[in-house]
Amino acid sequence: MKVSTRFSLAAIFVAVFTLVEASIFFYAFQKAYFKKVMSANQQDTVEKFVRVCQESVWTKNDFLLVNYMKEIAKTPAVRYALFLDPHGQILMTSDVTNGIKAIGKSVTDPFLLKLVSSEEPASQELWLPGDSGLSRYMSSPVFMGDTKVGTALIVYDQNAVTRRITESLNQALHQFAKFAILGLIMAILAAFVLARNITRPVQELARGAQTLAQGKLDYQIEMSRSDELGALAQEFNRMARRLKQLDQMKDDFVSSVSHELRAPMTAIKGYVDLLLKNIHGPLLPKQIEDLQIVKSNTERLGSFINNVLDMAKLEAGLMQFDPQPVDVEEIANDIATLFKPTCETHSIKLIMDISDNLPAAYTDPERLRQVFTNLLNNAIKFTPDKGTITLWAKYEKTELLMGVTDNGVGIPADKIHTVFDKFSQVKETQNKARVAKGTGLGLPITKNIVEAQGGRIWVESTLGKGTSFLFTCSAVPKNNEAAPPVNFAKFA
Repeated sequence: MKVSTRFSLAAIFVAVFTLVEASIFFYAFQKAYFKKVMSANQQDTVEKFVRVCQESVWTKNDFLLVNYMKEIAKTPAVRYALFLDPHGQILMTSDVTNGIKAIGKSVTDPFLLKLVSSEEPASQELWLPGDSGLSRYMSSPVFMGDTKVGTALIVYDQNAVTRRITESLNQALHQFAKFAILGLIMAILAAFVLARNITRPVQELARGAQTLAQGKLDYQIEMSRSDELGALAQEFNRMARRLKQLDQMKDDFVSSVSHELRAPMTAIKGYVDLLLKNIHGPLLPKQIEDLQIVKSNTERLGSFINNVLDMAKLEAGLMQFDPQPVDVEEIANDIATLFKPTCETHSIKLIMDISDNLPAAYTDPERLRQVFTNLLNNAIKFTPDKGTITLWAKYEKTELLMGVTDNGVGIPADKIHTVFDKFSQVKETQNKARVAKGTGLGLPITKNIVEAQGGRIWVESTLGKGTSFLFTCSAVPKNNEAAPPVNFAKFA
């Protein structure tokens, strides 16, 4: 799973969890709030009822009390209201129509009588039998000065109160849900934007690292940020520049050392050849043997120096090419003749498989010789005695396809991508090579030569069965010696 996906899912989870927690808190808070408001409203109604009763008694205006009783009867959740004298006689009731007959009668319920006798406001909930359900009795004594003139009593239907609270809660939750959904959508969008804002620079850094790994040390990341990721990008660019400098220093050092070594190595080889030709007198057999060892190692070291210089020139774009129509069969035969003694020494069968009527290749003939030489050297190194090596070429579509195939030790599938790396050696096959470990530059040089002239090169191999190195080259159309267009600009 991608980091951006993980980050987005985590942010969404946090947002959803926060909204759920907020919803629970909101529900509990709103429920407590509505209960408090309803209780306060009930208390205010009782207190106002007491004041109306006092005013009605003071002014002896029963109509004032009757009108207020009508208002109370319209109040939601009120079952009924009573104004009783100190002895429990009903002086006025909110049920003016049906309860008029109750006026003047005395209550006999012990609970109501207890409320009537109370000198303090009282509030108590009772579960009434039948369909009445839970009721809340709220009473308060009515005083005229220090004299108690009656009791104001209001009975509320708590089931109705609960329904009103539930309706209010539903309305509030409905509004809250709208904002919550909107907030969740915004949180999701913000999570994706933030995840992209974080992962995009990381992806750019990853691409930069991959580019550096491919050897393109001049790569720089363009990132204008002032945060930690911007600082990381700046450090990456600084590292890339430093690696470029170090690589250039290395190339300059290798090139300089190689040039300095070439002259004395040539001189040593020349003097060894003179001694072996007995120019200065005859040599003893042991002396000749020693000089042959010196010559062999001098040639090996000279080959290594030449490879290093060639690699440096190719990477710097300084290698000179002289593309022209070339007879591939002629060059292949020359190379085969050169390697014939080595193959015979190891009983290796060298097969030439050049297609008939093969068109001329448009390439540098010396570089083509170098490619065939490097590939044959590599094939002989990893082909056992009595093995077979085939040097072949054919025309395919609009280009020449050439290669060297052996039935040697092969290359592990997970190591094929490393064969063209500089100084790379496949450990699984090193101990199976017939000669000492090479420089590790022959195949990288071959790859650069082929690609510098617009061709392609690749490997096909099966461990234990053999390897094929294949490469392409531009072909000169038959009956037309004009060179096809080849782009050398990127290699200059």
